Amino acid sequence: MAKKKEIVITWKVGDVWSSADKTRWRKTKDWKDHRNNLIKEKKVCELCGYEKRLTVHHKVQSNLAEDYVNLKNNRFKVLCSGCHRYLHRVWASYVRKKDPIKPDKRLEKILNDFFEEG
Repeated sequence: MAKKKEIVITWKVGDVWSSADKTRWRKTKDWKDHRNNLIKEKKVCELCGYEKRLTVHHKVQSNLAEDYVNLKNNRFKVLCSGCHRYLHRVWASYVRKKDPIKPDKRLEKILNDFFEEG
C-alpha cells in the first residue's frame, strides 16, 4: 500500500488564512499529533465530562496563520463533538449580532470560567 504524502504548509507572519487554509492545516501531521496527544491527556470533554467523540477547540479565534499554528496547550480545549458544535453556534450568534443565543445562567458561568483559564 502506498504511503500518503505528508502535507506541508508554509506561511509567514502576518498571513491571513481562509477556512480552506485552516482545513489544510488540520490535515498535517503536526496538527493530528497535537490533537491526539491532547485528547489522550485530557480523556474527557472539559465542558461536560463526556468521554466519547472528543475534538479539540482553538480558544483563540483568529485568522492569522501564526495564531492558528501555535500549538501551546493552553490555547486549546478538549470538547465532545456536541459541546464543540454548541460552542461554535453560540459564538457565531454573537458575531452575527442577530438573535444571539443566550445560554442559561449556569451554562453562562461555566463558559466564562472555561475561557478565563489558561
